[in-house]
Amino acid sequence: MASAKKSVPNESPITVSQTPSGSLNRIWGIILVSVGGLSLITGSFGSVLGFIIFVLVPASFGIWLLIKAKKQSSESTSSTVEKISSVGVNTQSEIAVKAANLYKAGVTSSKKLLSQKKNIYLLVSAFVAVFLLIVGLTVKANFDEQARVAAAALLAEEQKVEEAKQDLIRESKTGKELIENAQNRYDESVGWSNDTDRASLLAAVEVAQKALKSNKYSTISSANAKLLAAFNKVGTLAEAQAAAEKAAEAARDEQYKALVTANGRPGWAETAGTGRSQCAGIKENKYVNTNDPTALAIHWIENPDRQVYEAVQVYCPEYQPAVDIAKTGFKDGTKVIGKNIPAGTYRTVKGVSDCYWERNNGSGDIIDNNFITAAPNGVEVRVNDGEALVTRGCGVWIMVG
Repeated sequence: MASAKKSVPNESPITVSQTPSGSLNRIWGIILVSVGGLSLITGSFGSVLGFIIFVLVPASFGIWLLIKAKKQSSESTSSTVEKISSVGVNTQSEIAVKAANLYKAGVTSSKKLLSQKKNIYLLVSAFVAVFLLIVGLTVKANFDEQARVAAAALLAEEQKVEEAKQDLIRESKTGKELIENAQNRYDESVGWSNDTDRASLLAAVEVAQKALKSNKYSTISSANAKLLAAFNKVGTLAEAQAAAEKAAEAARDEQYKALVTANGRPGWAETAGTGRSQCAGIKENKYVNTNDPTALAIHWIENPDRQVYEAVQVYCPEYQPAVDIAKTGFKDGTKVIGKNIPAGTYRTVKGVSDCYWERNNGSGDIIDNNFITAAPNGVEVRVNDGEALVTRGCGVWIMVG
């Protein structure tokens, strides 16, 4: 009798469903940890707040997701085992059938899960690649900028060193030239400079010579400045002559002011240039032979200008002979001898006609007189102290003896 085969219950295949949440958490955990790590390595967070946002938060959340993913994976495995154990079986053949069904369901579920994971991995990989590219370019740009700044700083420092070197060379050359010129000035200034200034110049030369040996720009520059000041103080012969002339001019100005003030014209003392302009006017006069003292004296007698006498005395003494003649000369009128004019012999300066002259005793009593209708060679009269001389129509008289 054939044994009856025990029928296996016709059950629907067992399906195993596994959500991809654990894999997604693992992927996002890796991404967030990577973001925090890259931010920390590149230093792109920039501040404490940036560190919290771009390093601490992503890294912490990513670690939490990794831990959660691991926990979910463990729970999924335990769940599968429990499902197998929970299936009611009585025979080995039933177990085999159940296992086969479970295997098929697991394979189908795994294929679906792998397909989902593949797509997710591709998206995540693309995201990470783009992210790393951006970070890499940013880091490279930062490194390039830092390298450019460092190169510029190095170039500036090299230029600064080179400029300092050139400055030292120029200042040293200047110092050598100053020393040579100062030594020559010291030797040649014996005739016009004082001993104190010359001694200061010599001392400055010695300081400059020592400074050159130091090979320090600041020391050489300071010594050169002091040497130049001492050099200029000694000056040149032309400068000494100009200074002497300036001092003499100032002394002449004071003399002129004193003369015009003593002669009752203090207003002229306010502008010493008036005297100089008087002398300039004499030289520029085209109507008088300024080389003839008599002609110049006659001009001044006919055109009285007392301040010209003071100007000549101070600023142009070459015309003093004409002044001396003019001071004793006079035009027609009455002159008291010893008061207006000195005693002596006087002559008219040119031929005269209808000339009357008279000597009296000062009280009006005539001592001598004459009326001359014509005198081509002029008229000559001698007068004594205390007398008076009266002239009419005779023109200009000058003292001849």
